[in-house]
Amino acid sequence: MTTITPPDAPDPHQAGLDRRWSRLGSWIGLVSGVIGIMTAVVAFPTTLSKALAAIACGAFCGLLWQAARDHERRMLSKGMIGWLSATGLLLLLLIVVLVDGTVPPPGAGAQPEARTAGGQTAGPVTAGPGSSIAAPAQSAAPPASSGPALPAGSVFLHDLPSLSPTERWSFGPRQLLGRDYPRSLTAPGCGFKEDLLAYNLLRRYERFQADIGLADDAQIGSSAEFMLIADDREIYRSPRLKPGEVKPVDVPVKNVFRLSLFVSATCDAEAKAKATWGDARLLA
Repeated sequence: MTTITPPDAPDPHQAGLDRRWSRLGSWIGLVSGVIGIMTAVVAFPTTLSKALAAIACGAFCGLLWQAARDHERRMLSKGMIGWLSATGLLLLLLIVVLVDGTVPPPGAGAQPEARTAGGQTAGPVTAGPGSSIAAPAQSAAPPASSGPALPAGSVFLHDLPSLSPTERWSFGPRQLLGRDYPRSLTAPGCGFKEDLLAYNLLRRYERFQADIGLADDAQIGSSAEFMLIADDREIYRSPRLKPGEVKPVDVPVKNVFRLSLFVSATCDAEAKAKATWGDARLLA
């Protein structure tokens, strides 16, 4: 005759311990789910991301609750597998929605290029305050808002606050070889250290671009040398330029915290250089 041995009776102490752990896990799941839902509703930017984050927090709450029950039963149930799958899918959808929301639409922030035909005007002076002859429409000075189109996140130095005194610098339209540069920076002569023009880039930009030269109304015999200083290190120096000479500048400024513009120009009061950084800009 075969003797069947009955299974061991469950340990009352272990069963009570499992019940306590189950209740603790359930409360932890409930509290964390409620806190997560409230945080998601406040922190996430769009309605869809708020909803997905709230549902994901609720699923996580259910996941902890199911884990506590399975621990008490000492088994991995189909419900636990379902909660894991649902939570993972919701978190994946939430990540996709958030990533898609951070990508700017093509062409965002770009402005249409507007430039006047200043090169068609006759004579070195196109807009004298005492002139009694009306200038043709195409020779009018461009508005301050015009300039080359910039990609999203880029900016003209003309529109940024400077860290150094700017009384001796001038800001606004200049002409180089008959071309208008409405957002130009024009340096004082001589090139004293106190005339250094500094800006905080905060490591946000990739390149510095400008067209440099002496403005078309500069005196013959003047000259200037242009320099860029990045965090106390010289990263660009131009040849000495004279009136009628224009040079494009395109210099990388990645990871630069502070960028300074400096000009060493003719110091003769009778030969004012009017050294100009034409439409100086920072590209993101």
